Amino acid sequence: MPAIPLPVRPPAAAARTEELTEALDSKFLELISWDWESGVFLYPLEHPVIGMPECQVRG
Repeated sequence: MPAIPLPVRPPAAAARTEELTEALDSKFLELISWDWESGVFLYPLEHPVIGMPECQVRG
């Protein structure tokens, strides 16, 4: 799954979340795909540092 760049300014983000994202490297933020609604990020499974094998459990 390709990473989806973050929006330039997060819609209605909490102040603390905004502080944390501003502290992160912009290239890292481009690599991950952040879901502002659920507060979850997705990343490429094949990434050599943050990647991991796909879950073997179905569903």
